[in-house]
Amino acid sequence: MKKVFIAFLLLVACLMLAIRWGAVNYWLTSANFEVSTDHQWHSFVWDSDSSKAVLFIPVRLNHCPRPLLMQLDLGSAKSFLYGKTVEGFNVEYPQKSIAIKDNKAVASLQIDSLQLHPKKDIVVMPEAGNNYLQQPDTIDPKIVVGTLGFDAIVGQTIIIDYPNKKFMLTNRLPDKVVPIAAQCQRFPILLAGKIEGHSQNIWFDTGSSAFALLTTQYLFNKIAPHSAVDTSCCVQAWGKQYAVWQKTMPQALQIGDKSYANVAVSTTERYDFREYLKFQLIGADAITGNYFFLPNTIGIDTRRNKFAIW
Repeated sequence: MKKVFIAFLLLVACLMLAIRWGAVNYWLTSANFEVSTDHQWHSFVWDSDSSKAVLFIPVRLNHCPRPLLMQLDLGSAKSFLYGKTVEGFNVEYPQKSIAIKDNKAVASLQIDSLQLHPKKDIVVMPEAGNNYLQQPDTIDPKIVVGTLGFDAIVGQTIIIDYPNKKFMLTNRLPDKVVPIAAQCQRFPILLAGKIEGHSQNIWFDTGSSAFALLTTQYLFNKIAPHSAVDTSCCVQAWGKQYAVWQKTMPQALQIGDKSYANVAVSTTERYDFREYLKFQLIGADAITGNYFFLPNTIGIDTRRNKFAIW
């Protein structure tokens, strides 16, 4: 029995090493939307200009006249629709209703003049979202119908101009920009960071803007072990709330040629040993969102594997 257990541990260690070296992808990356030829600027909105925690893109669904929103979440491998919101949409616009079968739907998406053509049915998460018809518009005028994930930009380049709240889907980065060390050809996007000279793979996630740097409890305890820890409540994930622990790193975080001092690093009770293993499988040490890049424009070229900040 002991030999079997040791063999199992060796197998797990070899698998994790293989993934770290890129021999295996944790998620197989695929393009679920046709490559865009639009190359025009499109606006996005924040959930709140004060927090800038969630980035929304105005969309039209099935040529519906009502403006809807989808979250741009490049920390999600796949795009999906919210089942409860779709239910409300189908009641209000039965002539433009979205047919759902086996939690998949055929839907037409439009961003301004840009048509997003899904290559296959979009996944529907049945319990996500809310039936907006049952809520007065004065409570929440935003109707969020789904998420645009990494699969929506595979094979093309997305440029996000944070100060001017606009983005573009195009075919390459501007010639003037200098890319930084990163992996963005497949999911997830990993930026090469450093803390005290030690390399850290930073998972870039546009859906995680509420935290400057979010990590597992294991790495949280290793970074600045003597710094004071604050507890706050709470972060919400899929209907559950989790306590958050936070401290300020005395070390600077380096991403590309930029250095960030006094970085608040956070973890949650959700990020236990199981999440640590997931991070290891992905090849990430921590997550960052839009926080560091709010004064900048960034470009992600998934075809040529380039990430730039300017």
